[in-house]
Amino acid sequence: MTPLPGLITYPENLCASCAFLRETYNPDHDPGGGDPFSTFLSYCRAFPDGVPEDIRLRGYDHRRRYPGDNGVRYRPDRAKAGLLRAYEALVRPEDAGRDVSESARAWTARLAALRARRAALIADIADAPELRVAVREDGTPVVSPVGDAVWTPAATRRVPPLEPSEWPGFTAWADITPEHLAKTVDTDRMVFVNGRGPLLVGRDLKDVAFGILRAARRGSGVLEAVVGGVVFVPEGVGGVVFSSRVGLWAELGEVGFRVVSGVEVVGRGVVLDRGQGHAVRVGG
Repeated sequence: MTPLPGLITYPENLCASCAFLRETYNPDHDPGGGDPFSTFLSYCRAFPDGVPEDIRLRGYDHRRRYPGDNGVRYRPDRAKAGLLRAYEALVRPEDAGRDVSESARAWTARLAALRARRAALIADIADAPELRVAVREDGTPVVSPVGDAVWTPAATRRVPPLEPSEWPGFTAWADITPEHLAKTVDTDRMVFVNGRGPLLVGRDLKDVAFGILRAARRGSGVLEAVVGGVVFVPEGVGGVVFSSRVGLWAELGEVGFRVVSGVEVVGRGVVLDRGQGHAVRVGG
């Protein structure tokens, strides 16, 4: 892991000795907010959108199941065996194995709020009059390591100033379509939009039907866009479809879904992008 200056590592945190742990700066951090633990984003294979506070801050032992971990558990980093020993010595067994049902529900609600913000930002990108990305001399997007993550700056409005020392190779801002941006960035790339949070993750941009989302935002041609595209259909929930995976998960949680042709769903009538400001009924 690439060290981050100022990162708080303490032995009561099992994450500190986990091989899956990744850290990057949190653009939503408020320096005056009084929470030093919000300076960085902690994420991992089990929790790609953020490690629950039960595990990251409150000593829960993730060698046990935690709701929403998709069966991925703590894996020790041999180079950090001392931190694991310290954790086991300092954290009481009753704390490490406590019931986290209620706090896990609260964490799930926080994730839903984060995904709703990401879905709203993706919708803004889809319908932005101008979308620009920071590029290098060869025209490829700027990439910069920020802790364990790689960031690329983008903008939907007045472009923010970039320091060359922080963004190596930056030469200019270039116009780009949302579709091209989604194809260009890697699955794990962090896209830093308008100089603030939330960060968008490449995998979220790749799971978007931009044509449908754009039509819904503009309020015209929605039926034609759905018929000519694909939608995300949640498992076990009828009457709703989504133009993006992140929008679906923001509304329903991490349920399974299918990606199907819009032709398959419009005959019976569905609500597109329930829970978002541009939600609309299509077909029927």
